[in-house]
Amino acid sequence: MLESEIISYYFARVFVIYNQIKRYMEKMEETCVVEKILCSLQKKFHYAVVVIKESHNMDFITIQGLITKLQAHEERVNHIQVDLRAQVFFFQNTIQKRSKMVLDISKKVEDVDKAEEEE
Repeated sequence: MLESEIISYYFARVFVIYNQIKRYMEKMEETCVVEKILCSLQKKFHYAVVVIKESHNMDFITIQGLITKLQAHEERVNHIQVDLRAQVFFFQNTIQKRSKMVLDISKKVEDVDKAEEEE
């Protein structure tokens, strides 16, 4: 699986290969394909792979079931990344506003000091 590839595109490529193998070979177990898919995933799916292997009987998991589980995991990961970006943007804006406020206050203090010196 390519690093920037989303799971649905990856599975489209896998299904093309799987169908070609089925066409030319007599029989290929779906569990064998599922295990090969799990071994070929990106690092961001390693946690999901461990959970799938530990919580499911690998003899009964289908390719379609694996797809839905991995798509759900990918959506959660992408949602977390979007939330983090939004939080960073919010904090950057907050910091900029506060720094402007501090500059405004320091200018007012300087003006007051100058006014007191003139008196």
